[in-house]
Amino acid sequence: MSPLYKDLRVKTWLFHGKMDMIAPYGNALFLKRKLPKDLLTFRTYPWQNHFIPWTKFEDIKELLLSNSM
Repeated sequence: MSPLYKDLRVKTWLFHGKMDMIAPYGNALFLKRKLPKDLLTFRTYPWQNHFIPWTKFEDIKELLLSNSM
């Protein structure tokens, strides 16, 4: 899959907590390097873990609904 990331032409939102013990933060950094920058919104939450869809729900909802890049 890695060589194909550059060919993606869809908006991508990547949210990741730096304290995530389930999915390492390095995974997010890897994708940040691979995905097209003009279509990527990358948001790091320094003191959050794997549960940011619940702990940062309003922040994520606002970003997705605003459709901002």
